[in-house]
Amino acid sequence: MMKTLVFISSLLALTSLTLALPSPQMFSLPGVDHSLPDYSCSYTERAEGSEVKETFQHKQVTDTQHCGQAAECTVGQATAYTFSWGVNAGVNTPFTSAGLSVQESWTNEESHGCTEQEGESTCLWYRVKYLEYELKAEACQDAPDQSNKPMWAPASGDEKDTSYYCMTGKYCLQDGQSFWHDEKEPPESDRPTE
Repeated sequence: MMKTLVFISSLLALTSLTLALPSPQMFSLPGVDHSLPDYSCSYTERAEGSEVKETFQHKQVTDTQHCGQAAECTVGQATAYTFSWGVNAGVNTPFTSAGLSVQESWTNEESHGCTEQEGESTCLWYRVKYLEYELKAEACQDAPDQSNKPMWAPASGDEKDTSYYCMTGKYCLQDGQSFWHDEKEPPESDRPTE
């Protein structure tokens, strides 16, 4: 019985000693940089010979108004939305126009509305033209992926193309929902539905 108690107390002391030890990541050799190497690339210029593509972001900018038994109903924009530039996931790079007619963002601030008849529902959408272009990978520091990366940004100047339009029924989703399409007026079969 005595030997069993001694064994248990020794085991408990060993356990508490193990728990008190610092975790392995707390140990480091002096003068050694343990940070991960910088595998980043710089993306500031358009890739030579790369194609510039047009695409459109379509976004619902109002709630859906259901007319019910009212003779007619109207929905109007309540929130201004900003359409911003984007870049391929995982790429840490600032915005660059690469010499194209693009801007960092575009905000729709005008007031528009849609009117529909009894028994119908309506909503307001906004369309913004984007240009998609490839950025050249430069000054890469042993990065495993040194491929060119796509960037897309709202068109500006003569390239700018924005517009409000009304939708009805099943093509009215929720305020803020959006989709991308290569056409400014996509066929209904390509539109998301509720």
